[in-house]
Amino acid sequence: MAQNNSDEILLYKYCNELGSDNKKQRKTALDNIRKEILNKNTDIISSFEKCKKHVIRCFNDSSENVREYAVVIMIEILRTVPVEDSNISLLMPAIHERLCGEVGESSEEVRLCLVNLLSILIECYKNQLPGYLNEFISIFVKTIVDPYPKVKIESCSCVTKLAMSIPQHFHMQSETLIPPLIQTLTYQQYRVRIAGVNSIGAVVRYGNNKSVSDVCGPLAERLFDQHHAVRMAVARVVGLWLLELHDRYSYFHKLIPLMLTSLTEEIPEHRKEVEELWDKVGKQFLIENENDLKDKIDYLQEKLEHYPPNTERPNLGCRTLVQRELSKYLPAVTLELDDWKADIRVKSAQLLCVTVQHAESCITQHLEKTLPALYRACGDPDTRVSDNIELAAQMVGYFVPPDVYCRLILPSVEEMTSAGVLRVLAAVLRSSVRCQVQPELSAIVEKLSLDAVCHSRQAGYQQQLLNVVSTLQQVSQEDLISVTQNLFVVTISVLGLATEASITGQAQEVMKGLADCNGITVQELYERHTSALLEQVAVRVQDWTLHSPQRYVFEALLTNAGAAVGQNMDRILDILEGSLQPDLEPEATLQMLMAVSYVVTHSAETLSGVTDVSQIIHSLCTRVLQPQLVWRAGRAAEALRTAAVGCVVAALALLTCPRSLVEPLLPLLLALVEDSAYKTRQFASVAVLNIVKSLRTLEALTAQDIDTIYPVIMKRLDDNNDAVRETAVQTLSQLFSTPLPPDYSVECHRASLEVLFDTMLLHLDDPVPSFQDIILNGLRDISCIHPQLLKSRIQKDNFRNKCSCQQLIGFLEGQLHI
Repeated sequence: MAQNNSDEILLYKYCNELGSDNKKQRKTALDNIRKEILNKNTDIISSFEKCKKHVIRCFNDSSENVREYAVVIMIEILRTVPVEDSNISLLMPAIHERLCGEVGESSEEVRLCLVNLLSILIECYKNQLPGYLNEFISIFVKTIVDPYPKVKIESCSCVTKLAMSIPQHFHMQSETLIPPLIQTLTYQQYRVRIAGVNSIGAVVRYGNNKSVSDVCGPLAERLFDQHHAVRMAVARVVGLWLLELHDRYSYFHKLIPLMLTSLTEEIPEHRKEVEELWDKVGKQFLIENENDLKDKIDYLQEKLEHYPPNTERPNLGCRTLVQRELSKYLPAVTLELDDWKADIRVKSAQLLCVTVQHAESCITQHLEKTLPALYRACGDPDTRVSDNIELAAQMVGYFVPPDVYCRLILPSVEEMTSAGVLRVLAAVLRSSVRCQVQPELSAIVEKLSLDAVCHSRQAGYQQQLLNVVSTLQQVSQEDLISVTQNLFVVTISVLGLATEASITGQAQEVMKGLADCNGITVQELYERHTSALLEQVAVRVQDWTLHSPQRYVFEALLTNAGAAVGQNMDRILDILEGSLQPDLEPEATLQMLMAVSYVVTHSAETLSGVTDVSQIIHSLCTRVLQPQLVWRAGRAAEALRTAAVGCVVAALALLTCPRSLVEPLLPLLLALVEDSAYKTRQFASVAVLNIVKSLRTLEALTAQDIDTIYPVIMKRLDDNNDAVRETAVQTLSQLFSTPLPPDYSVECHRASLEVLFDTMLLHLDDPVPSFQDIILNGLRDISCIHPQLLKSRIQKDNFRNKCSCQQLIGFLEGQLHI
């Protein structure tokens, strides 16, 4: 008894010391009270009752250390003493005053201790909690948004405990906590975000379910969180709601998209956990609706023959859940595919892909409204978006038959002319069954071969167009034989209009694949289908301009069709003659002439199967090239003349030029020998040389020819281009070499020969040593017609080049001696 009195006296003394002005003494008094209550073999309950009001009063002490220690002591004691209603009735007003009063608690550590104390009260005084619900709510509304992260985390934990402890009362005020909890979801520390997510999960689960509508948006944003633990917390919360939320059926359309999005989690372990949770949701739904789904359970196939490989099919409950709610959330998903934030577009694309997998054939009824969004998203600059959309479209191909999706997609192919449409079409075709695609092949290929569809110069569009053709080759294989002509048109159109080397290479590969499907070579493919395509492009050929797609297709045929060019040369000449009009744009004419040049210079390929090459060359020169040799003013016309005469040179090299071709060409070529462009003069000189050689070969050279040609060519000895001068010497040598034409009289042409000899002798002193040698050889060649006359024209003293002059004299004396 004496001992008890002594303890009471000590406690009374310590309680009195709590009123001291010295904060150290107050702190010591609190420590002594703690020891007296907890460390001595005294009646804890009785001792606590005597001093608890004094300790609680210290919650408002001016010293931060004293306040903190007082709260810590209270926590320790409450963990020890039995539950007593008076404790919470004394503590709650004090805590509320410190955390929500006008003055408020300034210390972060003390606020954290007070929240910890609230946690103890929630754990230990569950029966008394309903009476203080208002105080708890008002406190947590404030502490949840406290600047101190640990206070936030502990507050969220307390809210969770409170919700679980008194759900029947908590739901009446749970909505008040939603706004502050939503604020925690954007806090910089991920632990705070996790605490906020978990707390929201409990508040909604045990509170008012209407809050689901308020929190789904913020929770969806956390699925983009950089920290995997936050994303996983959202998945667990949503999964728990799908399993246990009282009114969950009303909110399936909001919760299922969040769950499906979580199925795309990047970390394999987390993704597996989500899959297991989602599987559990589906199985529970089946159990709850077993009667309604009895037919499906009994008769639906568990495994489909045509199903995406390496992909596990969701259980029937999961599929049914998605199929029932699809119409409610799918429009929102497609809308978010156009969001300005890349991450939202990526998640939406992933969600759409998972949704199609679950919806299976039910996606058909939503396809018409969904496809436009797919078209746009397939063109997204972020490949994460476009790749997932392509995967979603490929999923559609597994579950929607071609006769259905073709009716929806093919009209858009022509109307939109978008790379996205073609990419979607290629994706759905890639996953379709060959036998189902076969009846739609004609309609698909006919649409692709329309001018409005295949005549595009956009590289991305061309790539997708080739992608569709390549996909058809993979899926339909030999079935393509009947539609090869149209596919040939598509491929050659891309080849002709391509502006990037990569597209050209891809088109060549597709052409090879098309030949493989037909069991023939690429050359045989061109030979089979070039004629029909030429008939197609020849329509309104006279209206072709620089930008006419048909012109590019035609040029692609000329440069790629090989022997098929020669086989269709009559039609090609008609097209060339009709397209190369005088008023055509110079650039277009130049490109066409370059294609003609390719045909001529690669005659071993292009004219390999032609029996009468000379006739083709004759027609080409007279019908196509001759009009282009006429002189016209301007630099553009100058470039065209150069290109045309270059083609003539190449063409004349393929045959011995007959008189019928010489007569129309020679006057034009002689005029071009004096053209201002050195390239034109050079090509024209070579062409004239070839004509002279041909006339020599045919023994058709006449005196008139010589008289017409040599004055023009002789002037070119003064040309500022060495190649032109050399060709001029060769031409003169050919003209005046023996035998001369029968109608050519040397004596009658003596004056002309004197001029020729004098001119050439003049160039024997040319500043260019190499040209001196060319002139010397030329003089030797033509000296045979009248060596005496040539020798008489040499004035040795007038030459600087004594050596060459002496050599020529010696050569001539040898000729005369003979």
